[in-house]
Amino acid sequence: MLRTSERARSELADRLATLIEGTAPPRLIFYDGAMPPAPDAQPVDQQVLAVLFLRSPAFATDGLGAMIALPIDPRPGLRAGTATWARILNGDGDPVADLDVGGPGTDADIILNQPISAGPVEISHFEIRFF
Repeated sequence: MLRTSERARSELADRLATLIEGTAPPRLIFYDGAMPPAPDAQPVDQQVLAVLFLRSPAFATDGLGAMIALPIDPRPGLRAGTATWARILNGDGDPVADLDVGGPGTDADIILNQPISAGPVEISHFEIRFF
């Protein structure tokens, strides 16, 4: 496992937060199925379950290597299903990162309390942390 200094963690978080910005609101797209091998790979058999728009700026950094998402407005799901991963697209539509999605009690990057349905998709807390 890569371990970085506090300064490195802080700078990594600041840089990633900057990469997520762009000319339009960044997006968080939820998918079912297996995560592709890298964010640059296009999803093939996975279905888009929901799209949430992040604020601009999308994240605040804490100076210790964490990026905390600013409040994300709920939006209706596009298709019912269990999200297994999500992709962040920056404000220019470029992929930035893929994240694990799971339910309560998992160690996933994003925790959803219920499967996605036509109702609102809500995230109460979303944090990316560097170690």
